[in-house]
Amino acid sequence: MAGKTGAGLGTTYSDLEELIPGRLLLFLYADGRSPHWSCRIYTGNRRYLWRSLKTTDKEQAKVKAFDLWAEVAHQVKEGVVAEPADLEREINRWIDLQEKRFKAGEIGRTLFKGKRSTFDLYVRQYAAWKGWKRLSDIPAEGWSEYRFWRKEQGWRLLSSREGANRCKTPPKDSTVNREITLIGEWYRAYLVPKGMVAGVPTIKKTKVTRDELNANPPFSPEDWMWITRRLKTWAEDPKAREPEWRQVVRHFVLISANVGWRPDSEGLEMRWKQVGNKSRQVVFGQSSKTEHIAELQIWDNKNKRWREGNFLAGEYFLRLRDFYKQWHQAHPEWHLPTSKDLVFCNTKTGKRLSYTTVSGAFKKVLHSLGMDQYTFYSCRSHYVNERLREGVDIYLITKQTGHSLEVCRRHYERLAVSTRSDEATKRTYGKTKGLVAQPIVPEEG
Repeated sequence: MAGKTGAGLGTTYSDLEELIPGRLLLFLYADGRSPHWSCRIYTGNRRYLWRSLKTTDKEQAKVKAFDLWAEVAHQVKEGVVAEPADLEREINRWIDLQEKRFKAGEIGRTLFKGKRSTFDLYVRQYAAWKGWKRLSDIPAEGWSEYRFWRKEQGWRLLSSREGANRCKTPPKDSTVNREITLIGEWYRAYLVPKGMVAGVPTIKKTKVTRDELNANPPFSPEDWMWITRRLKTWAEDPKAREPEWRQVVRHFVLISANVGWRPDSEGLEMRWKQVGNKSRQVVFGQSSKTEHIAELQIWDNKNKRWREGNFLAGEYFLRLRDFYKQWHQAHPEWHLPTSKDLVFCNTKTGKRLSYTTVSGAFKKVLHSLGMDQYTFYSCRSHYVNERLREGVDIYLITKQTGHSLEVCRRHYERLAVSTRSDEATKRTYGKTKGLVAQPIVPEEG
């Protein structure tokens, strides 16, 4: 009946029906707010839950209302109390939950920062743009414009702010795809289980373009030679304000290019206890030399599992270890890493290096060589390409780097490989004689 007002609601409805007295109310707004039927569910302690049923058919709305009431009643019984959901509050609660997971070691620093920025900046601003204040304000198709908004308007939000880390260009499709994945996780892991929404919205992703696949091109052999030379000169600059920091950054680049890890979420999280060393003799005609192989345990934060492998980076780990020891002898008050400490750390405090600062320094080195097409993630691409050139089996490479087989083939399909091998550290020259394993940094005591 037009003009009917629900008891205690203070809102006028064009139609109103109590399906379960005092517990389940079916209604249709009279103010044109929505053409769909909605319901109100009593959850106890004078609390109510409002939901849009996303249909204009009353009989269908009744069925949905009863189903939703049964679901919420079960959640209340299990101790998950549904309540009128303020959007701003639930965003803050989700961010707080992710911070707790980060501090507990369940997620890495990079993933936490990505989640926090996505919700603190873009989800919050998108909701304001749409005029949403409560979760119940979000229609079924509410997120369909997120991609358009993010690429046309959302990126400009940071551009208008003061500070060095402003966005100057629209985000890539892969960046928006990651944000869409995080929004879906928010629904699946938080909103739906708590009964705040009925289901997970469908937000279409865009296929990553070929240009984006080539965003982190591998170094050519010639360019890598020049990069290593410039890094050495840069790190040994007698006028540098922090020569010890530059040496750590230099070795981080060298090791990253010989391990192929994700530098931000894996490389900077590596601790000495995860690093072992194997030595072998490589014979060149009448002469030979000792070659060091790094035996690593890498926590794959993206796939939530450990992966192990042997890598041609042992020499650099040993050099970095010796550098820390020598620097500590000259400056006893500064930090000396133990087996429990980070491999790449501030030599004064032992704290984790900032990836933004490290990658910024490497970017300047690349710019001085006129190689702005490369990024820090080019170290990862470079590693895969070099292993393929050596004839290492592509399946073994995926296990070493954490790539999926599809991604590995897609990114590096242009590289023709004539020889395959099951030896990750295969050399195309010389002969090897046995591996002798030993730790790089021994346990204390």
